[in-house]
Amino acid sequence: MNQAIRRICTGAALLAALAPAHAQQVQLRAGLWENSFTLKTSDGRAEAALKEMQAQMAQLPPAQRKMMEDMMARQGVGLGAQGNSVRICMTQAEVERAAPPPTEDNCQQKATRSGNVWQISYQCSGPPPSSGEGRLSLLTPTSYAGEFKVRTVEDGRPQEVQMTQRGKWLGADCGAIRPVGQTGQPAPPAAPR
Repeated sequence: MNQAIRRICTGAALLAALAPAHAQQVQLRAGLWENSFTLKTSDGRAEAALKEMQAQMAQLPPAQRKMMEDMMARQGVGLGAQGNSVRICMTQAEVERAAPPPTEDNCQQKATRSGNVWQISYQCSGPPPSSGEGRLSLLTPTSYAGEFKVRTVEDGRPQEVQMTQRGKWLGADCGAIRPVGQTGQPAPPAAPR
């Protein structure tokens, strides 16, 4: 998968994990979340790669597609109902955590809150180096929306990516999708709040 798309998908999952981590006025629910996003890149390559990946997944025989989906689920990610969405499982502990989720060793992040709106920024030394900032609005216990801008390097060229994101809670049961960072064990059901 293209590095820019991988970084954006990872960013989407981290934004989803960050949202409930700090919510006090709006408390997001633990369980299965679908994160839909749209991308706009400075050169259009990430969008083309995402469409190609979606087409390839659609062409797989059912058994191979299930194998790919199971592998992704073990890593804490599932394809959403639309090609531009991912599903992640958030535990009650993640929802209640009082700190941002851990980042990669080579990354620093900052998050500040005003009401139910978070301003988020990060910087990673790479490879490839990247930085970004965004805004995440906690709308209800079952939804949030955000905008994010990422600057990175793809094939030696600077790349800017603008992403809009919407998250919606699908239910307390994560099914086969394991919480991010917890592999090899079944996803725990989360109690609705």
